[in-house]
Amino acid sequence: FAYPLSGDGHAAGTIRDHQHMHAIDCNGAECHLSNSSVHGYYGDAIYFGIRSGVFSTGSVIGNDLGHVGRNTVSVVAGRDILVSGNRNGPCGFRCIDLEPNPGSGGVERVQVINNVIDSQEGTLTRPGLSVLSNMPVSDVGFRSTRFENRIVSVRVNDGGGWPALASRILFADTS
Repeated sequence: FAYPLSGDGHAAGTIRDHQHMHAIDCNGAECHLSNSSVHGYYGDAIYFGIRSGVFSTGSVIGNDLGHVGRNTVSVVAGRDILVSGNRNGPCGFRCIDLEPNPGSGGVERVQVINNVIDSQEGTLTRPGLSVLSNMPVSDVGFRSTRFENRIVSVRVNDGGGWPALASRILFADTS
């Protein structure tokens, strides 16, 4: 699918020159990844984006995702996406990241349920779950997510000059 790393097979931190070399690049399509193992890529394990105005949709269920330079699951333009029962990490940036790109139209109806967020690689301290809303993000639920080998870390908007465009974000039973 993408471009595996050379050397020891994992990424320590974000590698800017290759950050868009995702294992699975789902742009404007319906994608389902289940019961698989994705390791050793520069970019994201799975990336949900937009193409020709069409949003990505789909599911990521029961996978082992890790040793990636960026995120295990990245949603920048998606609707109706389920992320459930995955082991996420180690990751180089944020493990599960909902961060719409400017002009993407946002992220809606994403459920992140019963996942494990493992340790982070590299020296940067990043949250395990992230919602950065420079475009609208709504109707998102994080439920029964467990953090292992790292502190519980969640970030919703960073106030970095972006308007508060996140709405209806639920966190429940996360430890």
